[in-house]
Amino acid sequence: QNSARKFTFSLLTAMFFVCGAVSADPIQEIEALILDKKYEDALAKAAAYREESTGTPHEVRATYYIGLSQLRLGQYDKAREVFESLKKAKEISKELREKIYLGLIDTYLLQELYPDAIKTAQSLLKKSRDSESLSLIYLKLARANLKLAKWDKAQEYLEKIINEFPESV
Repeated sequence: QNSARKFTFSLLTAMFFVCGAVSADPIQEIEALILDKKYEDALAKAAAYREESTGTPHEVRATYYIGLSQLRLGQYDKAREVFESLKKAKEISKELREKIYLGLIDTYLLQELYPDAIKTAQSLLKKSRDSESLSLIYLKLARANLKLAKWDKAQEYLEKIINEFPESV
């Protein structure tokens, strides 16, 4: 009976240390904070994670979330600086590169810098002709062209969405 207690205690202690040592993925935590619209918390967590991840592939993703948090907080110039610096990053996934460009486009749209938004979106289109975000890129191009009263160009992008992505919201 005494040895059974010791074994149970040892097993519980080992489980405690193993489970305690496994922490949640910081990127998932940051994403959850952004989904919960806790942008200041996400910004702080992403900045701390970037410090821990300096020189690793995680540094770029953490930096992206810094820019995204700044974008959501209305810090458009700061977010643009972050996204611009990340555009030059080497060895990042196509998916992350697209997100960086989309964030950059949003900074321009939100500050009513429509020609810059169009130029950046067209650059993204050239890099990612098979993007999963193609309908979103077209939508951003249509919005920017509408704001510039370029009706024909805006209509062209809206028709692309209707024709190429009929199920798209």
